Parts: sequence; structure tokens; C-alpha cells
Amino acid sequence: MAAYGAVQRSDFAWANGEGLLHTYQQNELSNRVFCSKCGSCVVSHHDLAPDFYFVSLGCLDSHNEIDIEYQQFVASKAEWVNLDPTIEQCEAYPEWVFERYSKKSDSSI
Repeated sequence: MAAYGAVQRSDFAWANGEGLLHTYQQNELSNRVFCSKCGSCVVSHHDLAPDFYFVSLGCLDSHNEIDIEYQQFVASKAEWVNLDPTIEQCEAYPEWVFERYSKKSDSSI
């Protein structure tokens, strides 16, 4: 279970530690970038949304400006997780997610 936020690659910059990062090819469409010291996944990127990084929100210093748009992979959540029933729940990637991210080019998500 993890929380991710989408950010355009053109708007993204590493603050520090870039030399510690390694990439793991998760499958034929997606890669995960992880820290070689602690093993944490920090971003992922998908061929279906090439202009975006999906940033692991647990790596951020602040969560004050995060709005949850939808909840994904809810069928495999831990039993103790309480989902917000007012936010869209998806058992897999929503049908619209990659279409939205692959077509946006000049606005933030």
C-alpha cells in the first residue's frame, strides 16, 4: 500500500541524493526509482504517461497541500485501513488515469 501524487517531469527536480537512486523495471510499462540506502521507492514512471512522475507521498516533507483524488487498488488494502467513503475507490487503475496523464502537457495535476 502506498500513496502517490502525479507531477509533470518538466516541473520536477531532485532536491538532493540523486546519486543514491537506482531504477528497477517493474514490468514492460513501468519503472520504480528507489533509494539504494534504505530501499524506499521515491518515484515511478509509466510508458502510458511518459510526461509524469508518480511521487511516493511518504517521501515528502509536508503533506499540507495534498488533495486526494481517488483511492486505488482498494481490494488489496490491509484490513486495518479505513478508506474515506467520500473519495472514489478503484480496485485497479481507473480507466481514465493514463488517458488523463498522457494528454496533459501544460497544467499541473
